[in-house]
Amino acid sequence: MNTSDFGWETTADEAIAGIDLHGVRALVTGGTSGIGAETGRVLAAAGANVTLTGRNLDAGRAVAAARTSTRQS
Repeated sequence: MNTSDFGWETTADEAIAGIDLHGVRALVTGGTSGIGAETGRVLAAAGANVTLTGRNLDAGRAVAAARTSTRQS
């Protein structure tokens, strides 16, 4: 997909399709909700080792638990 093919309706999964991030470490700020959480999810799905940061520890734990349960299913 060419970058000119991206638009308002492009999903994060579509934007990263075909990119292998194994061996890459990513730090995502604001990773406990919204765009930050989605960015972390997509980077991890592409193989990156993702560290999320956020101001709300309980929200961070919830995001981490959701990621762990998704990987185990």
